[in-house]
Amino acid sequence: PQDLSGVSYLFCNKDEAAATTGEREPQAILDALLTRGAAHAIMTNGANGVYLAAQNDQPKTMQHLAVPAAEIVDVSGAGDAFVAGTLHG
Repeated sequence: PQDLSGVSYLFCNKDEAAATTGEREPQAILDALLTRGAAHAIMTNGANGVYLAAQNDQPKTMQHLAVPAAEIVDVSGAGDAFVAGTLHG
């Protein structure tokens, strides 16, 4: 969607976000999501970690959080568990 006004926390993976914004680089993707109105954008990128950005950062900055190496058994539910854990925290 072009208008993300009213979205407090937008969680997506890099492929979804790139397809939606037409951008390829994490900073450009997150900037596009914030420009569309999301207050916070959280983008996962598999073994490459998580990228975060927020409207209240001036200038808008992106943070990158690395993830520890792990043996992946099944990715089903991984994104849902990540969102749940983040919101609970």
